[in-house]
Amino acid sequence: MVNKVISYKGAWDIVKEENRLELDEIIEILPEFIEEFHKRIKEGKSISQSEIMSELLLQMDWITNIRGLGVEHNMKLRGVGNLKNGISIMAYHGSINNIHSWIFNTSTFAVKYNYVKVPIMLLPSKNFAQSININRLGVATIERCEEQLLPLTPFSHPYPFLILGFTFPSYSDSFSLDDFRNVVELKTTNLNEKSNEIINKSIEFPEEYHEAGLGILNFFGTYIREQYPNEKAKVKIEQEGKLVRLIVETKDGKSEIIEKALEEYQLIVSRKAQPEEFIKNDILLLKMENQLQLAEVQIKNQDRIIGIQRKDNETLTKLLSDALSSNHNISIVVNSSNSNSIDNNITFTQSISSAFGNISELKELLTDDIEIQKKFQALETALEKIEKETNPEEVKKSPAMSKFKRIVETMTDGNEQLGKAIKALEGGIDIARDLAGKYNNIAQWCGLPQVPTIFTK
Repeated sequence: MVNKVISYKGAWDIVKEENRLELDEIIEILPEFIEEFHKRIKEGKSISQSEIMSELLLQMDWITNIRGLGVEHNMKLRGVGNLKNGISIMAYHGSINNIHSWIFNTSTFAVKYNYVKVPIMLLPSKNFAQSININRLGVATIERCEEQLLPLTPFSHPYPFLILGFTFPSYSDSFSLDDFRNVVELKTTNLNEKSNEIINKSIEFPEEYHEAGLGILNFFGTYIREQYPNEKAKVKIEQEGKLVRLIVETKDGKSEIIEKALEEYQLIVSRKAQPEEFIKNDILLLKMENQLQLAEVQIKNQDRIIGIQRKDNETLTKLLSDALSSNHNISIVVNSSNSNSIDNNITFTQSISSAFGNISELKELLTDDIEIQKKFQALETALEKIEKETNPEEVKKSPAMSKFKRIVETMTDGNEQLGKAIKALEGGIDIARDLAGKYNNIAQWCGLPQVPTIFTK
């Protein structure tokens, strides 16, 4: 039964008032869900809480895919679980690290694009985990989740979410939804406060990208001014050595338009979208196309000057795409060999956290293969040992990285068991490539060989 709730932006009250039927259905199936989960643990079977929950909810007309949405978006929605009337629920068993990815990536995508109003995650309580011997270090429980989230408050995160903790019915008092009081409401910053908001994106370009990258960042000021003429924003570029900072200051304390513009600009620069998809002003469209063509010419000319015989335009667009991402600020530095070394305090942690998410997703999709489950569990355990490490040399010589590389290479080999299993999954190759990209990010930072970029996303 539910014994604890973590709510953000009034999610608990929203669901109780506007989606009472869906909440009642979740609570109704909890005893059966707990019984089946416990049964699988005792029998030593592969554990997939989301699979158990999904089987029960499908009988109540909850869905797992949205028709007509397309494979890519449905793959992203898979991480929020079953959906019904604007509510989603994901039952989760695994590393505590994936909770942050669910909050700030998976559920954010679902709410931002109006597929979900309130995403819900179901987590075991500490006493439930202890009673069935799954309370090992790093496993997510509602209590551990609270311990991790509270120090980070107040959040400026714009979207609500709800986390429900469960335990055996015999361990909790008789449950009444209306009388339930064990609710932790996470604090949020006052977004209505009228103060200037500053968005700061920083990136350090390798020598061959500097001129082209600086030109593209500079052009963002023109993009804002002409694409959103009514938006009062101050855009400036700061340079300190090779480090370039793009600083955007809003005049009214509202950053929604700026974030939207950054997202559009990121898609255009990374060639994931054509400029005409967003730009309707013919003059601005021509200027944007000229700027992108100029950047390509500048890179080719600089390549000749410093004698680099490789095509790096794709790498520049990735650098800019990451730096302009609305999910986080990224700082990128350059080492003496001109390879990109990603800041250990930001990108290493993000890559590890995202890798946990990819691993968890693959485990959920491949629950029938015990050997594959063991391989992913071993990798997850190995990565947990280095996730807080800040010394690249320690990461470089750790067993975790050699294990990570073997898994990545096996996934991309269509002749191996794991490779065949992933290839057979809908969207499996995309997840595998994404995971390979996380390996390359970490390998690049600590100086290990990377896998070929054709295997990455």
